[in-house]
Amino acid sequence: MSKKKKVCIVLGNGFTIDFINFISKKTSGIWEDIDVSNLFSHGAFVKWPSNNQPGFLSKKYTPHLWDLGARPYLNKTESMGLIEKIVTSANVYALKGSNDISKDQKYLLAYKELTSYLKYLFVYFNGKKKEIPDEISDWSWAKFFSELNNSDDIEEVVVITYNYDIWLERVLSKLAINFDLPSISTGTDKCKFRIFKPHGSISFKYKNDVPLSSFNINYQELKAECSTIDIKIEYDNLYTNNPIIFLIPPAGDVNRTKDGWNATVRQIYEPKLKQLGKNDLTIISGISYWHVDRAEIDSILVSLSSEIDLININPSMDQYFESVINSLFNNYIHFDSSEALKELSL
Repeated sequence: MSKKKKVCIVLGNGFTIDFINFISKKTSGIWEDIDVSNLFSHGAFVKWPSNNQPGFLSKKYTPHLWDLGARPYLNKTESMGLIEKIVTSANVYALKGSNDISKDQKYLLAYKELTSYLKYLFVYFNGKKKEIPDEISDWSWAKFFSELNNSDDIEEVVVITYNYDIWLERVLSKLAINFDLPSISTGTDKCKFRIFKPHGSISFKYKNDVPLSSFNINYQELKAECSTIDIKIEYDNLYTNNPIIFLIPPAGDVNRTKDGWNATVRQIYEPKLKQLGKNDLTIISGISYWHVDRAEIDSILVSLSSEIDLININPSMDQYFESVINSLFNNYIHFDSSEALKELSL
């Protein structure tokens, strides 16, 4: 009897973009109003939770972000440049071991506003589309997930996703594929898909919500932490006021945290990566390779066997990322589109 295969899938923002593009084509473009590339572009439409009024990204509600130049009309490059400066400042400050913020630390105050804004931005996007259409079954990723789930030759599918959104989970549910999030939620005995979200998720909640009317941004602490045992998963009632926001913004160095929920998540999936062997498969899709993200991505790459089959899916490949992959792996294949998954033989 041949040894069963394990599959590891690492997903970035490009996965969500692929999903939105596919659904938009299948539904006459009605999903095109979701923009996960330019994160400030919908800021005027996101509602401030305490009064349910639009304008979350504004001088009124997020003054520190606004004073640093955050505007809905910025282009993608300008938006990500500002986010990178804010988050890099928070990354370096965290190295001091201090969690207190003073009123003069404008980039750290903006960081607190940014994490709150991103949570409600992705909750806003998620709430705009109530149902995953039946056409999703034609999507290349959906077909691939179903094939993995139905194959007796696949032992386990480990998915590491850096996306806050829950489109992956909603697609799997639509396809009747069981999954769990180890250390946070437990699936059934027949559950093959294990999902890890080291950058957090809009579905993560700390114990009980508090009234929306009391919503405010906590400027006193850089981070609020808790154990994974205190996190619950919620996929339906997301527009709430929860004491802890479980998001690490883009360009956030997750490895700066040595304890807490995200450290626990890493401690579970990292050994799984080292167990992958020559006959196993790793797929990386839609991952950027910014200098501030590289340490985290590199830690995954160096954990994998050089003999593993590795596929990277990206229509615009970062040249530095490709040089690293070419140096590390003997069995590397690049796909310009997820459509190639339909032809992939397990």
